[in-house]
Amino acid sequence: MDQDKKKPHHRQCTIDDRLVIQHRLNEGISFNAIAKEIGKHRTTVSLEVRRNSVAVQKGAFGRPFNDCAHRRACNHRQLCEDKPDCLRKCSICALCNQACPDYEKERCPRLSVPPYVCNGCPKQQHCTLEKHVYDARQANTIAHDLLVTSRQGICITPEELAEIDDLLTKRVKLGQTINHIYQTDPGYFNICQDTLRKYIALKLFTCRNGDLSKKMRMRPRNANRPPRRVESDCIKGRTYIDYLAYREANLHLPIAQTDTVIGRVGGKVLLTILLLDCDLLIPILLEHKTAACVTAAYQDLAQRLRAHGIEPPRLLAITLTDRGTEFSAPTAIEGLGTPENPIRVFYCDPNSSFQKGAIERAHTDLRRILTSGSSFDHLTQHDIDRIASHHNSYIRPILGNRTPIAVARERYGQALLDALNITEIPPCDVILTPALLAPRQP
Repeated sequence: MDQDKKKPHHRQCTIDDRLVIQHRLNEGISFNAIAKEIGKHRTTVSLEVRRNSVAVQKGAFGRPFNDCAHRRACNHRQLCEDKPDCLRKCSICALCNQACPDYEKERCPRLSVPPYVCNGCPKQQHCTLEKHVYDARQANTIAHDLLVTSRQGICITPEELAEIDDLLTKRVKLGQTINHIYQTDPGYFNICQDTLRKYIALKLFTCRNGDLSKKMRMRPRNANRPPRRVESDCIKGRTYIDYLAYREANLHLPIAQTDTVIGRVGGKVLLTILLLDCDLLIPILLEHKTAACVTAAYQDLAQRLRAHGIEPPRLLAITLTDRGTEFSAPTAIEGLGTPENPIRVFYCDPNSSFQKGAIERAHTDLRRILTSGSSFDHLTQHDIDRIASHHNSYIRPILGNRTPIAVARERYGQALLDALNITEIPPCDVILTPALLAPRQP
């Protein structure tokens, strides 16, 4: 109990967590063991399985679906009036449950106790009852839909809406702005200004967007500008759906997420590679944001790894990235693997950076040092290696309050850190501000 209180648990499960849950349920592993493996509380796993499992009405080999409690001793025949020539027992007919007046639903007692689903049940192939199955992909879809729908609608009563409308419409008609109304009556509204503008746009009040002078002067943002993306031929067989299928079939392979971080537009950029199993970030300085520079960086990285006895597929077997033009040469990256140990490159869906959320969070920490809009042109790879050393030396709760360097050394040995020119920084000396790159005082 004390360990559960000390260890941080994150309630939202990712698709990778759900894949592990599905496979472990099929193996008959307990919720407690699954929770320890994915780093979450056992009640989170229990809630995930019960909330996101699906009911399936299918029979067994040679027998149709039938969940009537009397099916074994039933002697009913010819319940279907349109089939007078049928001599079979109705209990072995797919229409039995709909036509029988004595139908009484039977529920498997296994569904009332953990694991609450039929995954891993040895009698599943012979059972004709309704089955509850936990499938990772369907569970991910159900959870996402629930997350979206739970945030829809408005959080205000009709009485409060009418009270606000009475004051708001009268003042807006006088030409007063939303901010002015808020400042003159600060205690009148129980919602923020942004929410109020949203409600006006949804036409919940008598006043409309046309009554707001500033609203009519502001043009809407052009959100449909076609970004430059990789060619469709490169994406065939490398979509996010393909990634999920390949990941499910190869749970033992390591995953790496990769992206770029821009500095000054048109200047140097950073290629970032995150090893998910140890949360180790590998930043590489590029002269330009092009596919040629990315390919050259991967080839140089592979050469350094092999010089220290590490084959690239050991780290990059499954590589997930976005659809930026700098990643339009996936075959060059996949060519670093071998037929026995291949490297596969996959792409996220458009405008779906959350599908590689781990590296996006790493970029947030990286921006604490390299602030947004700052130029990288004056930096060298030596500076980037120093940033990587500090970034990978601060303690992560997700790693059990250990550093990525410590976990990487445990998994891959000191040779990996030597190949990447990453050194461990004492905890008290870690710097995660722009002061890290400031000129040192003599």
